Amino acid sequence: MIYAVNLFDLVEGREDEYRSYMKATAPLLEGLDAEPVLSAHRPIRSLHGEARQYVVVMKFGSIADFETMMERQKAADVGRLREDATTHYIWTLYEEWDVGSWLSSG
Repeated sequence: MIYAVNLFDLVEGREDEYRSYMKATAPLLEGLDAEPVLSAHRPIRSLHGEARQYVVVMKFGSIADFETMMERQKAADVGRLREDATTHYIWTLYEEWDVGSWLSSG
């Protein structure tokens, strides 16, 4: 499993563009092993540094599924909607970590 973690702020007045980006991306996930894990906003506190106001985490079955989604977004030209509607964007990929097995091995 691969997890895509997205932290960002929305540009005031451009919320509808980000909504359009999310709606346009949903059908591009068809046939892929991909699903949303969580979405949240309005951080309660920032532990270190400046918090982003929004977070979205997606789970992909493989890096190939993630790359396919990216190719589909590029072909559909929806990335510009995200770029225009967000700021302070951080997008990071993580491999799944079985912390339970890791803890029991030590």
